[in-house]
Amino acid sequence: MSTRRNYKNYFGSRGGCAKVTSIPIRTRHRIKRRWSAVDGVGLNNNTQPNQQCDNTVGKSNEDLDDNLHPSLPQLDMNDDAEVSESGLSTSSDDDDDEDDYDKNEHHNKQYKIFPGAKLTTTESCMLVIGFAIRHKLSKSAMTDLLTLINFHLPTGVSIPSLMFLLNKMLGPDYTLAKKIPFCEKCQCIIENSNNCIKCGQVNMHKAIKDGNYFVSFDIGSVLKSLLEKEAISKSIIKNFVKRANNLNASNVISDIIDGSDYKKLKLKKYDLTCCLNTDGVSIFNSSGFSVWPLLLSINELDYPLRRKHTILGGLWLGQGKPNFTLFLNPFMKQAAQLSTEGIVWTANNKMMTSKIFFPLFAADSVARCQIQGINQFNGEYSCPWCLAKGKNFKISDSRHKWIFDPTETSIKRDKEIFVQHLLQLRDKLQHGSIVASHFGIKLASPLINLKNFDIVGGFVFDYMHTVLLGVVRTFAFAWTESKNHSEPFYIGTKAQEINQRIAKCKIPHECSRSMREIKEMKYWKASEWKTWMVIAIPLLRGILPNCYLKHFAKLIVSISTLSQDTVTLDKINEAEKLVKEFCLLTPNLYDKSYCSFNIHLLTHAADCVRRWGPLWSYSLFQFENYNGVLTNSYCGTREGSCASFCRIRHTIFIRVEPAHSAKNDPSVIKTPNSELYLHLGIASLLDLNFRTIKNGMVQYVHEFRACSNRGLEAASSAVN
Repeated sequence: MSTRRNYKNYFGSRGGCAKVTSIPIRTRHRIKRRWSAVDGVGLNNNTQPNQQCDNTVGKSNEDLDDNLHPSLPQLDMNDDAEVSESGLSTSSDDDDDEDDYDKNEHHNKQYKIFPGAKLTTTESCMLVIGFAIRHKLSKSAMTDLLTLINFHLPTGVSIPSLMFLLNKMLGPDYTLAKKIPFCEKCQCIIENSNNCIKCGQVNMHKAIKDGNYFVSFDIGSVLKSLLEKEAISKSIIKNFVKRANNLNASNVISDIIDGSDYKKLKLKKYDLTCCLNTDGVSIFNSSGFSVWPLLLSINELDYPLRRKHTILGGLWLGQGKPNFTLFLNPFMKQAAQLSTEGIVWTANNKMMTSKIFFPLFAADSVARCQIQGINQFNGEYSCPWCLAKGKNFKISDSRHKWIFDPTETSIKRDKEIFVQHLLQLRDKLQHGSIVASHFGIKLASPLINLKNFDIVGGFVFDYMHTVLLGVVRTFAFAWTESKNHSEPFYIGTKAQEINQRIAKCKIPHECSRSMREIKEMKYWKASEWKTWMVIAIPLLRGILPNCYLKHFAKLIVSISTLSQDTVTLDKINEAEKLVKEFCLLTPNLYDKSYCSFNIHLLTHAADCVRRWGPLWSYSLFQFENYNGVLTNSYCGTREGSCASFCRIRHTIFIRVEPAHSAKNDPSVIKTPNSELYLHLGIASLLDLNFRTIKNGMVQYVHEFRACSNRGLEAASSAVN
């Protein structure tokens, strides 16, 4: 809020008001015009307001006071009132704009912006906001854009010309987001308005001012409003029926609800489950500032809706990685309440009570080890699912790497073993032992107390980072990097031939990105590596030696099988066998330095599919897309945590839908234009792209999941 003195306190009762020392000249004219209209006097309709104001230039304050309505007491101008050369107060522009907009009869959100217009005021403002979010406009650029639009509107018609007025008109409900302050020194949450319970030196206001806070969102309210949407409720109810008819063990797995661990939850008729995710998002190249969102997706939704309606449960902003004990604390409280009391929602005029559970956590290796409380991937006993110790491998005098021997046999972890090792670590620390970890466990994760969550089996395989950005990328670089020019698998000299073959490839239309040349391989995205995985075998035939081609084909066939829309248990067993063969052959064809952490994780992929369904059903593509929307919410490196939070909050909570689609959702602005279905921001995971808007409807491009039949057949033939 501005610290400037509010001069509008002279708009008191017409019978009299307190004496005010400063009134802008334009406001004097407005008072005269408004009260003259009330008394039936009125101004000449052919006279422009600016001309009326210009006629006041040069008159004394006494003359202006005499021209006002008799019921307005005589007012004096203070000596320090600033008047520009045009006779207008230079300190009142913002307030003038606010009053001009407040008295505009066209600002009602349910009316057209002007007679004959296609949009209402609300819809027009939402499109402007969408444009600003899509193109990352700064606050000043947004203000200039609003002013420019107002210049093109008919006389007497306007939209808000300031961001403050825009927020005021749209009236989003920000109560679903709550700032959680904490003491940076003591790393503890500051409750209410009290000081830090440990040091007593930091209070809530100081912590927020210093940017030491994170954001927690009301998950229950967001879920309730989401479940009451017609498309969501239909998908949920359909999968409720499917779940009820599929309680027994089945040979076919097509989604998360078909997994063995999901069935062990023994959910009631209307109970729901969610998959969790968190990952660091680097916003700026020249700054260490990052955000860590806590994301959720409803497992009982069909995949397109699950991907589209990702939910933001929390947000950590600042330098470095979050303290997950603090960050997950508000979520744990909400999860405990949702798992016991549930939420009440309505679908087809029927009230249902659903308890919400969180049995899955999808994260990459960097985030997963911190949340699980174990060693990082370059340490001993760092596997989240087994007790493989690994060993240090010396590459040269100055280089070494932590590897996992594929011939090593290891015991699988489970929740009981994990808790037992955690208690042993506690006992060692209490007896004064100086140990960093015990069987890889460093600390107790907050998730260990989460109902229906297995601290071991609850973490799922991440094929985006492990396979595409991990193993596939590693071998592609090994084949083409010049440092391997003496190796038999080196094909860097044939880059031009490979590029020609890539140019001739007919890429499946489901692939969202076209392939780039080999020289730009280091810039390839995960979706490009997925396409490369599909076409690599037929593309490299005759270029890569046959033994290496067959070796890589084992990986392609196994991952493609585990990523199919529907997979049987027999196919899973075959894929698991191929993965083990791939891992065992790696040190023989290459060397032990290629037996990395990602290679070891491949051996757990098939077991994860048995537990929780195909790899695509919980892949990180969905959550990474959401993180991209978060990144687009920032503008400039000078924004601090507070300004960044305001921009993200604005993106999340301002939404617009047709009136018939959100009857009971208070955070949705109802519009009479049923053709406009515009869901702005990350509350519904819509990355607004004006190039894909057609006839007022947003065209969605879904993730490519099915592999090319031609590429899969070629890989299978290479294996054989």
